[in-house]
Amino acid sequence: MAPGKENYYPLSLFMATVWIWIYSFVIVWFTFKITMAFKLRFSVIPLVLYPWGIALRDKKKFEDMLTMVKVFKEKMPQQRISLAETFSGPIFQITGLMGTVWLIYMLSKGKDISFINEGIQY
Repeated sequence: MAPGKENYYPLSLFMATVWIWIYSFVIVWFTFKITMAFKLRFSVIPLVLYPWGIALRDKKKFEDMLTMVKVFKEKMPQQRISLAETFSGPIFQITGLMGTVWLIYMLSKGKDISFINEGIQY
């Protein structure tokens, strides 16, 4: 937003993508290590722990959104508010980058990944 820095958006987009790759890798690594250390089923952490964290994050987002709507009504009553961008980040992370992290891992190690999931019936 600083004058003269308008053309840095490709760098910002690239760095955001790298950050999400790293963050996704840490989440997968953490889930695997904790599950193996405590001998849990592989569905426990993603179905129990992560939803609580997401609920806390979304509660904060909702409170921030209510504050933003109040400020917009006071300062810019003619401005229209679009909430489409609010949840596009998590959707992009889940659908796109998690798979990309696994693909990079498979290409770098040169071997396939076997997912252990007790809930899948063969």
